[in-house]
Amino acid sequence: TSARFSRGIVRRCLQDSQAFLSADAKTDERVQLNQSVMDFRIRSVMCVPLCAPNGKAFGVIQLDAQHSTKKFNQEDLKLLWGVANQAAVALDNARLHEETVHQEKVQRDLVLARQVQMSFLPRTLPKVAGYEFYAHYNPANEVGGDYYGFIPLADGRLGVTLGDVAGKGVPAALLMAKLSSDARFSMLTEAELGRVVSKLNNLLYEFTSPMDRFVTLAAAVLDPINHSVTLANAGHDSPMWYHHADRRLTDAVPMAISGLPLGIMEDYQYDSCGVVLQPGDCLVMFSDGLTDMLSPGGVRFGFPGIREAVQDASGPTTPRVIGELLLQAVMHHASGREAPDDLTMVCFGRVD
Repeated sequence: TSARFSRGIVRRCLQDSQAFLSADAKTDERVQLNQSVMDFRIRSVMCVPLCAPNGKAFGVIQLDAQHSTKKFNQEDLKLLWGVANQAAVALDNARLHEETVHQEKVQRDLVLARQVQMSFLPRTLPKVAGYEFYAHYNPANEVGGDYYGFIPLADGRLGVTLGDVAGKGVPAALLMAKLSSDARFSMLTEAELGRVVSKLNNLLYEFTSPMDRFVTLAAAVLDPINHSVTLANAGHDSPMWYHHADRRLTDAVPMAISGLPLGIMEDYQYDSCGVVLQPGDCLVMFSDGLTDMLSPGGVRFGFPGIREAVQDASGPTTPRVIGELLLQAVMHHASGREAPDDLTMVCFGRVD
């Protein structure tokens, strides 16, 4: 059977969130020209809105009579109002329950995604004679898009990677997981760092191009025998090179060497460069969550904040000390303001 109702009356109740009563539709000027009232031969009609707690109508209950002896009155309308109020409360409670169940499921999924994501990050720091390592990872949301990794290579060398996936949440975490596995595969199958990053770019391009996403990456290969570090950069902030002798911080990767972010252009060729670490020297790799941290007044921490925190330090400046100094400085700069992005940092250097 088809439902019998007046669209005009229903629309009026929904728009005004007010009840409507016509004891005698035949003589009521408000409904005389209503086509559905005439088609259904409605003689008396009343309609009340179903209202949410904020007072906005989300539905109606309409009753009508076709027999001329039945005419609704104010008592009938009052009773229908009571029924509508009870129905509205029940429907709103059902909606809230459904939203709560959905949010709980989303939260469980985020917790699981975070656990999976954390499993791709190193559980321990590398142990290399004469070197010290420090790492810090703090996602802005339950699931972040930053990544760092340590990859043991042949001849005692060590690959170090730090990446930042564009975007946040579960999609970024999924891409971060792929970045982790593809970076390891590329490091282990290519000898030259520029070719490593080029291969990684092609592997990610197949995945990122349909998603309209990209990844920035800083990559390094440490050779502790001759204390050299080979570096490549894909659209990422250049790692900073701390010179122990004069406490200076400089860019470890020249701008001319830096290439495009990963996943933007297929078959893009990346270059590499090298530095030699002197005793006490350190390399600092970080995501833009460090430089983009804002003060309560909206001022970025930026590269001046990095230089000030490290160059003005007194006492020993090992990789761990430098990392902790930077973390303390950026937290002091934020002064409790919520981080806008994931914050990841890796420091390593000579301590012999």
